[in-house]
Amino acid sequence: MKRASIISSALVLFLTQATAQEWQQFGIKKFDFIFDVPPTYELIKEYEGGGGAAFVSPEGDLLAVWGIKVEPHDFRVAIEDQISSDEKEGWEVTYERVEYDWAAYSGVKDDMIRYVKAITVCDDRAAFLLMEYHRDLKVDYDPIVTRMEKSMQSKC
Repeated sequence: MKRASIISSALVLFLTQATAQEWQQFGIKKFDFIFDVPPTYELIKEYEGGGGAAFVSPEGDLLAVWGIKVEPHDFRVAIEDQISSDEKEGWEVTYERVEYDWAAYSGVKDDMIRYVKAITVCDDRAAFLLMEYHRDLKVDYDPIVTRMEKSMQSKC
């Protein structure tokens, strides 16, 4: 029984490492930031001028990243503008936190969840990460969202 437990633990460790290796690092050079893309997501669009990109999962879930020029004292305003824009599109914001150098909010619309994280980059830019996925996959997406937001890094 002990041997089976050891083998099982080794298999879980191997699969965890293999899965971790499948994540791809992607950078937005124009705005000097990088982030990790989940293994099943496929690049579907790079925004003109190198300011962002969009990815989609096989299930149709969306991941978008983009950057903007913004002075540090205007970061809060930029976040409030993004939230307002989402609310105008029918998203009900259910969580919101804005700090001087990062912000996050989430909302629901129909059977979808939208999660947005933003960080300040260098002295005059901000990087945004948006994930949109089905509500019934929330538990499955929690570790993905956590990894994605932790992977957002400035390259300055």
